[in-house]
Amino acid sequence: MSGLVGDQEKGEKKRVAKLFEKIGLKQEKKKRAEQCVKCEKDAVKEFVECVKCRDRYHEGCHEPALKSSLVKKAQIHNGWECSDCKVCGACKTTNDEGKIIICDMCDQAVHIDCLKPPLSSVPACAWFCKDCS
Repeated sequence: MSGLVGDQEKGEKKRVAKLFEKIGLKQEKKKRAEQCVKCEKDAVKEFVECVKCRDRYHEGCHEPALKSSLVKKAQIHNGWECSDCKVCGACKTTNDEGKIIICDMCDQAVHIDCLKPPLSSVPACAWFCKDCS
């Protein structure tokens, strides 16, 4: 009979340990959700949040650095997307990340190959989509 009690105690200890592990993981996940993905500092105030992946960034931590007015406009209309979640407005894909350019006015993304006419390379200076130029 004592073996059964010992097994029950072990089972209960494992169950309690798993509960504490779950609680710890939830707290860690919540803590990460409140931090800037890049610098890992508090991102409760003065941050932007991607509508797709929910990652948070300080405007200066995101690469490329974000413009407040651009982000606010995007957040009002469709919600802001981080560069990892941006989708080409023409072909609706995320492939060829190095060829996606983002309008400096409206935050719209497009592959240079999807433009009409296409660009041969990514512009070194500011670029504006056909709707904003």
